[in-house]
Amino acid sequence: MTINLNDLTIQNLPLMTHDNGKKQFRVDFKNKSFFSVVGGMKGIYGNGIDTFELFTSEHDDVETFVDINRIKEVLQEMIIKNGQIDKVNFKEVD
Repeated sequence: MTINLNDLTIQNLPLMTHDNGKKQFRVDFKNKSFFSVVGGMKGIYGNGIDTFELFTSEHDDVETFVDINRIKEVLQEMIIKNGQIDKVNFKEVD
């Protein structure tokens, strides 16, 4: 599976949206590394519209209020480092 980072925008970021406003986009790599973006819910530091929380298997802490440029930067770094994407998930989060 490939993700075209040049064309990735907030408008086409494949977020799963739920009635309660929860949104998540997660990428799992074949080597078990992961990349996760969440937003739009109480207790999350990102509105789910143009800012999100970002967490990866390679960082010790969550990055808050990140924009699409930071999302693309980190995802590109992870693709270069971790190689092939296993799957893209759209999950409801609690």
